[in-house]
Amino acid sequence: AQGALELRLRQQVILSEFGVEALRATALMPLLQRATELCAEGMGAQFCKALEYQPSHDMLLVCAGVGWEPDSVGKAVVGADLASPAGYALKTGQPVISNHLENETRFRTPALMADHGIRRAVNVLITNRDGHYGVLE
Repeated sequence: AQGALELRLRQQVILSEFGVEALRATALMPLLQRATELCAEGMGAQFCKALEYQPSHDMLLVCAGVGWEPDSVGKAVVGADLASPAGYALKTGQPVISNHLENETRFRTPALMADHGIRRAVNVLITNRDGHYGVLE
């Protein structure tokens, strides 16, 4: 119980610190990179990525992240359709939690995630004044 309490307190500190950073930020990409770093730390995860929606191609571009191969950030893409966890979150406007991607029936596991052995995912929308920017996964 003590360990769980310490984790929750650390998560609150992370969230508070990120809020201050977000208010001071003048550039989006460094802020998204920091968000992925803090999200991974707070969740105890090896991987995290921010995905920017590319409406002209209906794709999500990995624009920031931690744990991925060096050439993934800025180049790797994921489908923004309902058949991917991030696309599902984007299109439905709802967060997506999948604890068993290999048994998931709502969508397929994108190759980028499968290639890295990822078996669980949480996806939340990133919004801005113009609407949905993308997804934090």
